[in-house]
Amino acid sequence: MTRTVTDLAIDPPVYLSAQPEEPIRSLAEAVTFMKRQIDDHFDAGAEMIMHELENARTTEEADDATSAFRDWVEEEGLLLNPTGDE
Repeated sequence: MTRTVTDLAIDPPVYLSAQPEEPIRSLAEAVTFMKRQIDDHFDAGAEMIMHELENARTTEEADDATSAFRDWVEEEGLLLNPTGDE
């Protein structure tokens, strides 16, 4: 069975300061978020990560893409600590 990006969950979810009530729970949601961010300003690194998310088909690829996404949102100052601890 071929997996699609929408089949792959992000666990634990990624909480973003821009949308604290709606954490990113799947690769498809991460792609949607990144597309909005890239529309605001072109970022070659972000575009590469978005393609990695879109093309993930295995658990390993999804884990790698999720790691890259988490690193990117943290670097961009978009990561929200869900526990509220600083």
